[in-house]
Amino acid sequence: MNQGQAQPITFTRTNQNVKLSSLDQASIRCYYQFVQKDKAGLLQIDTMTLDIGAQMSKYYDLTKQKQDSLYDANLNKYMSNINPNTIRKISVIKNQDAPGDGHFITSGKRKESAQLFKSRQTGQILIIDGFEGEYYRFAEAIPPQAWQIAADTATILGYLCQKAIATFRGRNYEAWFSPEIPVNDGPWKFFGLPGLILKITDTENIFSFTCVGIENLTPPRDITIEQVRFINASRNELATIKLKKEGELWVTNNGGNIILGSSNAKDDYYPLELE
Repeated sequence: MNQGQAQPITFTRTNQNVKLSSLDQASIRCYYQFVQKDKAGLLQIDTMTLDIGAQMSKYYDLTKQKQDSLYDANLNKYMSNINPNTIRKISVIKNQDAPGDGHFITSGKRKESAQLFKSRQTGQILIIDGFEGEYYRFAEAIPPQAWQIAADTATILGYLCQKAIATFRGRNYEAWFSPEIPVNDGPWKFFGLPGLILKITDTENIFSFTCVGIENLTPPRDITIEQVRFINASRNELATIKLKKEGELWVTNNGGNIILGSSNAKDDYYPLELE
C-alpha cells in the first residue's frame, strides 16, 4: 500500500447509468402487496408496481434500486471505518456463506428483482432479470387464463369487484376484478378479465397479490426497458440462476485481508409455477 494520504475505499454499482428504450406510455400505476409464505410458514412481503399502458404493462419492484443503494451505503460505511493503509488484499468470492459471526451481512430476505413486460393483445410476456451486471431474458407466449366469472362481489379500494377463478401453471386461483376500471390486466402474468384484477390468491394461501394503491399518471410515464446485452434463458434456467445469485452479500476484514462474498439463496420458498 502507498503510504501517502489515506483515501476512503468506496464501492458503486456499474449498471446504474444504463440507457433505456420506451415501449409504451403508462397512464395508470398500481401498487400490489405481494405476499409469499416460505416453507417454514413465515411471510415475505414485497410491494410491486404495475405500470399500465395502452398496449403493454410492466410489473416490477419500484423499490429495488433504493434497496441496492442502501446496500451500497451500508457497505461504504463499513469500509470507511477501515484505514486504507492497513489493507493488504481485497478478494471477491461467490457461493460461500460468511465465515463466522460478527461480519457485515445484508438482509437475507428474498427480493423480487425481475421485470415482467406483458403485451395484452398478443399474450407475449418478456421477463428481464439482472444479477451482478449480467442481464437475462426469457420470453413466452401466454394466452389469457381461462377464467370462470362468479356472481360473488366485494369492494376493494372503493371499487366494486367480481370474483373469478382459474387454474394456471398447476395452481388454482381466486381473483377479484373491477369492471369500473376497464383494463384487461393484473399483477404478474395474470390478465384476461373485463376489468383490472385488484386481488388474487391461490387456494392454498401460499401467494397473494393485493392492490393497495392506484395512481393516475398525468402526464403518462414511459414504460422502459434497458438497452443492454441480454443472455437468453429458459424459465427453468432463469429460476436456477436466480437461486444461485440471490443470496446474502457479506464482507469481512481479517488483519487487512478484506473479502467481499456472496452466499447462495436458500431454497426456502415455494415456486409460483408448478408446470
